Amino acid sequence: MYKTSFKALTVSALALSSLGAFAAAANIEFPGAQITVDGESATYGAKEDRDRNGKLIFVIDNAVWGENRGPNGTSDVVSAVMNPDPFITAAASGLDIGAPSNFLFQWLLPIVPTTGPVTLKLTVGGSCTDSNNSGGCSITPTLGGFLAEALLDGVTLISGGSAFAGAQGSSGAYASTVFTLNLPAAVTYNTLGLNLGFMGSGDGDAFSFTLGAEVLSVPVPEPGSIALVMLALAAAGVASRRRAA
Repeated sequence: MYKTSFKALTVSALALSSLGAFAAAANIEFPGAQITVDGESATYGAKEDRDRNGKLIFVIDNAVWGENRGPNGTSDVVSAVMNPDPFITAAASGLDIGAPSNFLFQWLLPIVPTTGPVTLKLTVGGSCTDSNNSGGCSITPTLGGFLAEALLDGVTLISGGSAFAGAQGSSGAYASTVFTLNLPAAVTYNTLGLNLGFMGSGDGDAFSFTLGAEVLSVPVPEPGSIALVMLALAAAGVASRRRAA
């Protein structure tokens, strides 16, 4: 069904994630992505491919969201490349034509089962442009007051990014920012997700975002290293007592 105001939307995503057992969530085909604009959704499953080193990757190659829309036949497109490592790097850009719309971009990928302790990292940055000199542009977060969120096994664990705006005839930006969260041991994770949600300002204003989610292993000291640290602490304690005496 056509909408009165079409959304000329281009989404370019590099989604990199390890393969393994995963649980389905929402309506996304996995590994894959989903775009939702004002409640209308389209999902994109990835195809197997190989990178230049012969390693397995998954690709979404310019999948069209909906049918051609508007007088210029503009189409909405999503792209993705997924590589067997536990992180997602994504980019989304487009135009919010007509009345302001709600946008939700989701990426969900299986990862090699990963047991904590780990650090989850979320990165988000973006901009908006008053393309038609119509009074400024604005981006209003819709994910619990945040622009983006990183998920493990379908649970949102870290969120970040705030509202921003640009003056009439110019651009506004939210500088790329990193958020981290340390997660405990004895928990195994199987999927990594990344969401971007916001309300645009309509009137043909443009938006562009880069974001990512990554799972980082926390190094566990070797027994020998722990022993050396304990000896150093013991020696420091002895020296301190001698000075006190």
